[in-house]
Amino acid sequence: MRAGSQLPFAAAPDRRRVVLIDVDGTLVTYTGALPDSAASAVRRARAAGHRVYPATGRSKAEMPAWFDEIGFDGMIGANGSYIESDGEAVAHRRMEPRAFVRLGLLG
Repeated sequence: MRAGSQLPFAAAPDRRRVVLIDVDGTLVTYTGALPDSAASAVRRARAAGHRVYPATGRSKAEMPAWFDEIGFDGMIGANGSYIESDGEAVAHRRMEPRAFVRLGLLG
């Protein structure tokens, strides 16, 4: 979103979007700080009827405390191997033990 642009109070149903936001270096600084302007933009987008999801290489366990407070609709984590929406894990792909064997990490 460009500086100074405003989201409508409520998007018409056919104008609602899914907003995917990169976390490190985009939503938060490289030092891990969440700017107030970023949190406000997420909240305004949700208030306008859009669904907002961070998309990150992080696992859910690696997300900082502000993650639950900001009010996302879910998340796409672990480089896409974990997807959550409305508090429900809708996709969760784990590495098979045989992959560890092929990598020489297990005997």
